[in-house]
Amino acid sequence: MTQDEQDRVEPRTREAYERVAGWYRDFIEEADNANNLAEVPAMRRLIGDVRGLRILDLGCGQGRYSIWCAQWGARVVGLELSERMVALGRAAAERARVTVDFRVGPASDLAHFPSASFDGVVSGMAVDYFDDLPAVAAQIHRVLRPGGWFVFSVCHPIRLAGERVETAEGPVRIVSRYFEKGVKEWRWMRDDHHELVPTWGYLRTVADYVDVLAEAGFLVERLWEPEPVPEARELYPGKYADLIAAPQFLLIRAIKPRCPQGGDGTPAWAAGGGQAAGESGAG
Repeated sequence: MTQDEQDRVEPRTREAYERVAGWYRDFIEEADNANNLAEVPAMRRLIGDVRGLRILDLGCGQGRYSIWCAQWGARVVGLELSERMVALGRAAAERARVTVDFRVGPASDLAHFPSASFDGVVSGMAVDYFDDLPAVAAQIHRVLRPGGWFVFSVCHPIRLAGERVETAEGPVRIVSRYFEKGVKEWRWMRDDHHELVPTWGYLRTVADYVDVLAEAGFLVERLWEPEPVPEARELYPGKYADLIAAPQFLLIRAIKPRCPQGGDGTPAWAAGGGQAAGESGAG
């Protein structure tokens, strides 16, 4: 790995997921996995009806959302850095008897996809690995058709800026250094020998994500901090208590407007003073 690659997160992420792919496959199937209790149900609701749509899944991993979208009638391209993760995704799609066009490559390079070639873009728990998020957001905007959507999930910035503390009343989370930027290291995933494997991701605030989307020309339709599903309270009380104490995930659905935009990304209706057509501004 070159020095430039060592300074970036994406090459290190590829190496890490090559090592943890087998462990991660089993991890995401655990019923009490935090993603399964909060992130996955919410993501599926935000994605919505995909029948007949062409979908791009960025950082698709082993194809959790690629396969789900294909099962509901979408034509899906899954893009993932790790060859081993893609191999597991292809095997999972075959078991599910669906077709997904899995490809190995970085989310930062979408140049080979034509403009306006997708109806929707999905990215589950991968955006905080992207080195140049503004450039990726601009590329996503380019490959979407007008009216297309971008739905993604990340670990909530509150979680990355805090630590869990047990109290007599239950777990609480102390938040500090929320506005600290840079790269953070985590050690929670394991390789085939059950050794901890470091991974890295970018520290960004909620506003950072919204600003990047706005600068790329998107309109944010919904921002969601999902609570755990109600049944988790009885089935997994420990996990439920932690997930309800503070948001674990941040989900955003953003739209590429159908109306023309100015050079600064401002919708045409807002360019002349912020009033939509037909509005007089009279009180």
